[in-house]
Amino acid sequence: MFRDLINVLTFILTVGLLLAVAETASADRKEITGDALKSILSGNTYVGVNPRGSKFTIYYDPSGEMRGKYRRGDKSGTDAGKWTVEGGQYCPHWKKWRKGKKECHTAFMEGDRIWLENPEAKLNSNGIIKKGNPDNL
Repeated sequence: MFRDLINVLTFILTVGLLLAVAETASADRKEITGDALKSILSGNTYVGVNPRGSKFTIYYDPSGEMRGKYRRGDKSGTDAGKWTVEGGQYCPHWKKWRKGKKECHTAFMEGDRIWLENPEAKLNSNGIIKKGNPDNL
């Protein structure tokens, strides 16, 4: 009985700690839009992962062109397209990926990480920005 009480108390404290950490993290997350978002992406590379576990690298040329590559397990691929910032959102338009459809995302910064959410407010990807085009995409 005493052991059950300790287990319950440990569980409650763990959940409380996780909620406190989650609240702190979300409080530090700031939406980035417009010129700030353009400045972060333009001429730089976004390296991250999406919810399906694909690791990707995307280079954002200042001209509005973008080139990307991904790997998930033994699968990999490349694509190219155009990127814009419209209505404060990041809008990639790939030739092949996303069935060739433009889809805009809300961007958030948390520390050195960028989080992208799709129109349904679900996480689309998260990653970091690397200066320039280190992978020569």
